[in-house]
Amino acid sequence: MKPLSKLQAAALQWRLNRCCAEVPEIQLILLATVDGFQLVVAGSRREDAELPEKFAAIASSMTALGEAAGKELGSSQRLEAVALDLIDLLVILRMVDGGDQQFVLAAAADKKIGLEALLKIVHDNAFCLEEALR
Repeated sequence: MKPLSKLQAAALQWRLNRCCAEVPEIQLILLATVDGFQLVVAGSRREDAELPEKFAAIASSMTALGEAAGKELGSSQRLEAVALDLIDLLVILRMVDGGDQQFVLAAAADKKIGLEALLKIVHDNAFCLEEALR
């Protein structure tokens, strides 16, 4: 795994901080490696002890499970996103193509925002992150 440059990390941190400032329902948003290590994290719960670290590991596991399910069901395409609609929380996991390596953008938000709105926010941010990582 090639680490992010300081410039990339700063730009990605700024992007995620801005996203959380504009959408206060987002409790936690992070960019992680596909093997579960957090790289950049933002949101009101980013300081919760070990939560970002655990969320990165969960995002990695969920995307691996989604990939496996897709293959078993006959999909020949890579996983794009996973959505979890819980009683009081929404979680979106979106693959991010960093060129020579893949990442996961994971967001957890208060349900007030709505699943479609959160999916669009994560998708739009993933697109911007892909451009910044290349």
